[in-house]
Formats: sequence, structure tokens, C-alpha cells
Amino acid sequence: PRDARSRQQLLADLERQFRAGGEQRQRAMAACRAWGHRAALPLIRRGLKDADTTVVGLAAEAMAAFRGRSTAGMQRTQAATLPRNVSRTR
Repeated sequence: PRDARSRQQLLADLERQFRAGGEQRQRAMAACRAWGHRAALPLIRRGLKDADTTVVGLAAEAMAAFRGRSTAGMQRTQAATLPRNVSRTR
């Protein structure tokens, strides 16, 4: 989904499938893994705690895409300032 509305619709569908249980829960986790979007993380985290080992395995595979350094929190580095004990003369 490219826009926010279709993304919300997909998340609602995945949530509905996940709550249905059984094979639909497995399909929801497989879809989360294939989608690979950050918006699916809460559902993937719940899948990691599921009683069905297949769901847990699919959730672990989906979570593997998010392991490592996050790019969301990266900021520009500030310019280095002079140490406090250096006098600033013109």
C-alpha cells in the first residue's frame, strides 16, 4: 500500500485474520513478513508470543528484517564545537 488509507485497511485486515486464529493467523504472519513495513511491528510482536509454533516462526522471520541499526532515529551530526578552555579570538 502506498497511501495511509490503504495501509490502515491492510493493517485492519491483518488484525482481523490474526484474531480469527488457526490457519488465518499463519496467513496474517506470512503477509506481515512479505510486507516488511514498520506498521506491522505490533502484530509481529504479538505473533512472537503466540502458542502456535508456526506463527512464532513466521513472526521471528518477519522480525529479522527489523534487526540492527534503525534509520528512523538518525539525525544530522552537529558541527564540532571548540573545547571550553580555548579562547575565542577574532
